[in-house]
Amino acid sequence: LFAPFAHGLTRIFLPALFFMPAFLILANQSLPSVINNLNKVLLAGFFFVNLLQVFSPTLRFYSLIPYKTIASELQQDAKKGGIKQIYLSDNSLNNLSVARYIAKINEGNLQVILRSPNKKTELPEEFLLETHLGENGNFFDPKTLKSNYELKTVKGFVKLEDLPYNSLRKKQIEEKALQDYAVIVYKAVRK
Repeated sequence: LFAPFAHGLTRIFLPALFFMPAFLILANQSLPSVINNLNKVLLAGFFFVNLLQVFSPTLRFYSLIPYKTIASELQQDAKKGGIKQIYLSDNSLNNLSVARYIAKINEGNLQVILRSPNKKTELPEEFLLETHLGENGNFFDPKTLKSNYELKTVKGFVKLEDLPYNSLRKKQIEEKALQDYAVIVYKAVRK
């Protein structure tokens, strides 16, 4: 019931989506007609929800990390500081979601740039950088900037210790993240 609408836990969400159509088709062969009709409604809901995600892939469902709030506050911080560019790593669907939320609320000429760590383009004098779970060197992140930029932490969202994972998963995240928060926003100014 919950899986197609993303109210399930993250760890069971993707497998549940994978098995949902198979389950609904098999259930139609052996269950009473009332349940068959309910299954058809659920299957239609499943396809509708996923069709919406195809056209605008943002993580709009419930999440521990408030991507919509992060986007809103990034936009406000940039406006307050007179900053015209926000950089996000382009290797993360989470960052794509933040970029799309900013695009919806963007007022003025704020530029949101999804950047690969391999791009050799010139960076501006100052900008905001949002990092998701530290990104461990495989992404465009603070470590790649420290030699040329002074980085000041603007704010953090969701302390890693507050994530409700089991201790093994939490330890893996903390080792990879190299930061105290799931998402941190930095202001980068050229030295």
